[in-house]
Amino acid sequence: MLACCLLAAVTTAGQEIRRLPTPPELLPATAAADATPIAAAEDAHSAAPPAEPAQASPAPEAPAAEAPAETPPAAAPAAADLPADPHIADLIPNSSDDALVTPVAHWYQPSYWFGPAPWDTGVEFGLNGSSGSGDSLSTRSGGYLKRKTATGKLDTKLFHNRTKSEGRETQNNARLDLRYDWLLGDTPWSLYGMNQTFYDRYQAFDLNVNLNAGLGYQVFDADFVKFGTSFGAGATRKFGGKVDEWEPEAQMGMAWEQRVTDSQRFIAKLDYFPKWADFNNYRMVSDLSWEIDLDKPSNVSLKLSLADRFDSNSDGVNPHNTNYSVLLLWKK
Repeated sequence: MLACCLLAAVTTAGQEIRRLPTPPELLPATAAADATPIAAAEDAHSAAPPAEPAQASPAPEAPAAEAPAETPPAAAPAAADLPADPHIADLIPNSSDDALVTPVAHWYQPSYWFGPAPWDTGVEFGLNGSSGSGDSLSTRSGGYLKRKTATGKLDTKLFHNRTKSEGRETQNNARLDLRYDWLLGDTPWSLYGMNQTFYDRYQAFDLNVNLNAGLGYQVFDADFVKFGTSFGAGATRKFGGKVDEWEPEAQMGMAWEQRVTDSQRFIAKLDYFPKWADFNNYRMVSDLSWEIDLDKPSNVSLKLSLADRFDSNSDGVNPHNTNYSVLLLWKK
């Protein structure tokens, strides 16, 4: 019991001694002594691996690699380098010319028979009437079909005129012009064949047909002016006329097309058919027209037309057949 009391007294005295303040002269030494075990403890703690880390430390970052030099973008793979899967091959465009899709023409399309060159077509219609002291009504309808390729030119035209006055028909005629030129390379020369068929209910024949062939020369062939001439020979026949047989004749002609402005054109055509036996016996067919493009619709033109057919051997009927009209021309 005594020993326990002595031990407690010694312990209490030691604690009291530790509570006493450190003398000022011993403060630097004490601070250095106290810092040494703490630093040693911290070094030991940092050197020793943690027994059970609460959170995994991030992996050390790899040193930044030097950026590679820029390389040009790789070209798209061609269809031949693709795998066999057709669905993947369809996704990559083929840069070769073979990949261009060529439209296929069907048998009922003109390009199936004559090639892909464009066609120039138009339809025209005109109406003129009067009422009062006398009733009259005149109509003119027709159209044309043109086409030019590297080897030839096609030019066809058809029109019909009809007039009624006081309920009685006074005019009924039609004309078909057909011509084809075979171009001789890059030269202005060409070989041509042409046909004119004329019907008139009030003439001394049923049908007048002529067939001609010859040599053509294109004097000007620019966008704003076209002028060509032709000279040839052929034969003509008036079916149902007084002389119903083929008669030889010459043919001379000219065609002029002048673009006056961007929206206006002047067109003139003249064909002269003299008989070889007598040049005073001839036919002359002339056409003059002025076309004005309309703004709306853009494919419609206003056309002023004058057509005349003269036959020196008309068998007692008026030798002139003249028609002048104002028409609307629809182009495609």
